[in-house]
Amino acid sequence: MRNDPSQTQESKPGESGLNHMRAVQESFADRYLLQELTPAEAADFERHYFDCVECAAAVESGEILIANTREVLTEMPAAKAHRSILEALGIRWTWGGMLMPATAVALLALTVYQGAVVIPGLRQPRILPAFQLLGTSRGEQDARVVPAGSSAFALTADLPPDVHFPKYV
Repeated sequence: MRNDPSQTQESKPGESGLNHMRAVQESFADRYLLQELTPAEAADFERHYFDCVECAAAVESGEILIANTREVLTEMPAAKAHRSILEALGIRWTWGGMLMPATAVALLALTVYQGAVVIPGLRQPRILPAFQLLGTSRGEQDARVVPAGSSAFALTADLPPDVHFPKYV
């Protein structure tokens, strides 16, 4: 079977029967590290990776990864056996843990206040005091007084459109 791509590389005397293409396609390095190979496959792969630089590098980097992972996982503290009800629910009494609930409560309070007090007050009819400024000449005084308790008023001015003055007093 010369047409099979996994058999394109022939074994030489002293080499393993496994070629590099098959080792890569079937993830022999990963399976070797995870101890998922049969004893015969493991022996073939061991003979192969002593002659193959790429497979040897893959096995070496995988062993480093496994060793580092074990070291990191042994440094992690063990889980607490007894947790409080708040911890079980995921509630943490920290600034970061309470920021979102506190913001939600503040927004809820603001919404209730707006809906119960401010918006109904805006729906009541109000009288808006309006004044027109008339052009006076020769010292005539025209005093306008805004009623007490008025929060707003309308003001219009009668300015001639064809005359331009540097300022109005």
